[in-house]
Amino acid sequence: MTRLRDFSCKRGGLPLLAAASALLILSACGNGDPVDAPADVETPPEVAVVTSLIDAAVSDAARPADHRSTDVRRMPAELLAFAEIAPGDRIGDLIPGGGYWTRFC
Repeated sequence: MTRLRDFSCKRGGLPLLAAASALLILSACGNGDPVDAPADVETPPEVAVVTSLIDAAVSDAARPADHRSTDVRRMPAELLAFAEIAPGDRIGDLIPGGGYWTRFC
């Protein structure tokens, strides 16, 4: 009787198989060429207003120094723009902690 190789988690076979599969899938994604926006696309005025408000909030001198020191890691301007938060939106800060995100709302 032929015994099949044991791919149990105890021997490390399953995590290795999962890692190899993930690497194979990720290597097939995209061709590595950056996608440039067309040159003739203009930014809508409402987006420009929101962007300037976000920039003003991030660069506010009244923000605590320890909050500003984590901006590089937390990328608040990019996250707020991605979330499409605009003036008048209602936002819930579920776990405010030290209030880092609360100051932007």
